[in-house]
Amino acid sequence: MRFPVEARVTFRWVDQTGVQHETEGRTLNISELGAFVRSREHPQPGTTVQLTVFLPPVQKNHPFPTSMLMHGTVVRSEGNQRGEEGYGFAVEVKPLNPA
Repeated sequence: MRFPVEARVTFRWVDQTGVQHETEGRTLNISELGAFVRSREHPQPGTTVQLTVFLPPVQKNHPFPTSMLMHGTVVRSEGNQRGEEGYGFAVEVKPLNPA
């Protein structure tokens, strides 16, 4: 099940030439299986990526965001017709304990 959560995310990956990239964007939605991220720059499908998602506070008396670290693979990338954040990409999360 996907949840429509807009949160700040930083992410990093190494491209095909060995250059490391680090940039940021915003999630469009998130689930236990992955996330869709809007960003001006993004890795190519098939690339392994590390994301840190800064979730918004869930309680008013706890004003600090909670961060969540995710490792996964880019499974899809697409353009944004409105041109607001440039591009988006979908990440499939790697399971912690593969069966």
